[in-house]
Amino acid sequence: MEFLAAVAVLIVLLYILGFGLNLIASGIVVCLAAGTVLCEVFFLFSLIRLLLSKKVSGIFTRIGRKDKWRFDTAFYDVGGQEIANIFPCEMTMRDRFYRKGKEIRLRLGIGGKCVYDMNAVLTIVFGNVLFGLSSWFFIWGAVTMFEYIH
Repeated sequence: MEFLAAVAVLIVLLYILGFGLNLIASGIVVCLAAGTVLCEVFFLFSLIRLLLSKKVSGIFTRIGRKDKWRFDTAFYDVGGQEIANIFPCEMTMRDRFYRKGKEIRLRLGIGGKCVYDMNAVLTIVFGNVLFGLSSWFFIWGAVTMFEYIH
């Protein structure tokens, strides 16, 4: 909420300082485009790491927090070693996705420090599709807007 208030104050100050509404709107679109492109870069990086990982099977053991992580994640026993999933665990349907003792297919990340379960794979795939399309539309909109202004 504080972030939105700060953005509103910044917009009002820019308007008072004489910046036109078209320029302020263009700045907002550029900021949104930059954020969307950064998210797409993250998902592309995650996709590359996923493609470089190797297939393994593991057994779900628990849900918990790994050292210094701020989110709950699923832990799997892979070859006698407990390894955390790279993405946060599903919150709403935990009982359906995570069953103790169930053996599932995983992808072991580079270095063997993390795994990708099906939740992580779907997050990466859908994230790439959605943020890829959003990035393209925001960039196209920003270019079109700048052509219109100038």
